[in-house]
Parts: sequence; structure tokens; C-alpha cells
Amino acid sequence: MALLKASIDTLNDAQKELEESNQSFDNDLKAVSKGLVSRAASQPSGDDSKPQIPSLLRSLESHAKEMANLLESLVRHYDLCVTAIKHTEGGGAAAERITNDLPEGVDVCKADDDSPSQPISEEEYQEMMTVLEKDASEVEEVVMEIRDRVTEMELQYELIVSSNNNLESVYASTTAAFQLLGKVGLRLRGYITQSRDFVVRWEEEKSRIEDRREELEVLREFYQGFLRAYDGLIVEVGRRKAVQIRMERLVEDAVAKTKRLHEEDMAEREAFRQDQGDYLPSDIWPGLLSPPVQYEVLPTSTVENVPDLPKDIIEQAVRRLRGKL
Repeated sequence: MALLKASIDTLNDAQKELEESNQSFDNDLKAVSKGLVSRAASQPSGDDSKPQIPSLLRSLESHAKEMANLLESLVRHYDLCVTAIKHTEGGGAAAERITNDLPEGVDVCKADDDSPSQPISEEEYQEMMTVLEKDASEVEEVVMEIRDRVTEMELQYELIVSSNNNLESVYASTTAAFQLLGKVGLRLRGYITQSRDFVVRWEEEKSRIEDRREELEVLREFYQGFLRAYDGLIVEVGRRKAVQIRMERLVEDAVAKTKRLHEEDMAEREAFRQDQGDYLPSDIWPGLLSPPVQYEVLPTSTVENVPDLPKDIIEQAVRRLRGKL
């Protein structure tokens, strides 16, 4: 029994260590799952809520090219206006003031201070004015288109910044999840080793327990036989006690009857002696004046000390024996 208990205690210790290892593994899995769920929750749902940065960048590039073309056309128109002013009577000084007031970086056709403007024919001048009149009607539209494109580019830029921030958040959470997975991966070998150790110890102790189980089965059969014999002993004690009581009652009855006969015999002898004793010599019969024989019932062996068991105890033992048959 001590060896069997030792094997069971060893298995219980191994089971406890395995449960602690499994609990730690479950905690790691929950932490990874929580990180992945948090990462998924941080992502906007739906394709429409996920603007594609490359397409937005291409759109910005397209807007920039179109704005460059529009600005270039405005510069050409402005340059043509300056040229027209130069060739207008008294317009040279005004053209110089205009070109000097241009913002830095805007380059139009500036005439040198000492170089006079090249004369053009009246036909060329009229042709230039016709172009200016035609372009003048489109300048406002070009400016409005530039403003619209600037507004659209600002909106797209905000989308790019928002998407980039979201990607950075997703990257951070994903990186954290992978770092946690890496740590779990390092501990996973220990979990697997713990499980394998438990299997090895289980097989070893199971073999020992199986051997001791057979011994325990023999012991169980012995104790079952002992319990049956013990119940039989209880019934036997009850039977012997009943027999002893009957025998004692018979002895008491026999003693009472012999005593009564003895007393009757004594009375009869005394009456005979009173009636006939004076006429008979005392030596006529040696037993004439002898008292009657007295009998005593004695056991021929040591009196058996039979326990006096309660009736319900004996009845329970009888029922158990009948149930086991």
C-alpha cells in the first residue's frame, strides 16, 4: 500500500506541474489572441475606409503636373501681357514695374534696362492682342481649377496622413504581437518538454500502479473474504449464545426438578422414620437412615465466554451474508 500511495503521489505531483505548465501556455495564448484582436480592432473595416496610399500619391502627382501646366500657361499669358504693355505707347515703365513686383522665383520675360524693346509690326501686335483677349476669358477658369486642385490635394494629403498614422498603429500592434509570439515560441519548447516528461512519468508510474493494482486486487479479495468470515463469525456467536442460553435453561430446569424430588424424598423418609422407626433396629439396613442422593449438574469443560451481541447486529450480518451468496 505504501508503494502504491507513493506512485499515486508522484503522479499527482506530475499532474500538478503539467497543469501549471498548461495554465501558463493558456495565458500566453490568451495574451497573443488579445493582441491580435486589438490589432484587428484598430483597423478600419470595409474597403472604402482603407484609402490606398499609392493611388493617392499618384493622384497628387497628377494634380501637381496639371497645376504645373496651368501655372506655366498663366506665366506665358502674363509674359505675353508684359510684352503687349511694352509695345504699347508709354508702357515700358509700367512693364518694368510689373516685372519688378513679381514674387521671387516667378520668371517672365524681363527686358534689360539698357536694351530697348524690339519693334513689332501692327499685324503682329493685333495678333498678340487677339491671343490675350482669348486667354483673358480663360484665366479665371484656370485659377479656379488650380484652387480646386489645391483643395483636392489637401484632402488627399489628410487621407494619406490618416492612413499612414493607422498603418503605423497597425505596425506597432502587429510588431508587439509578433514579439509576443516570439517569446511564446521560446517558451513553447519548455511546454512541450513538460508534456513529454509527464507522458514518460505517467507510463512509468502506470506500469507500477498496474502491478500494485493486481496486488491490491488480491488484498481486496482477502478483505472481502475476511468481511464474509466476520459476518459469519457474528452469526456463529449469535447461534452459540442462543444454544448456551437453551442449555442453561435446561440445566436450571433439571436442577429445580431434582431439588424438588430430593425434598419430597426427604419428607417421605422422615415420615417413614416417624411411623416405623421405633420398631425397626437401626442396623437392619445400612441405608435406612441415609439421606437421599443429591445431584449436581456441572460443566465438563471451561465455560465458554460468548459475547452477548445485540439482535440487530446479528440480523444485519445475516442479511449481508444472504446478499453475498
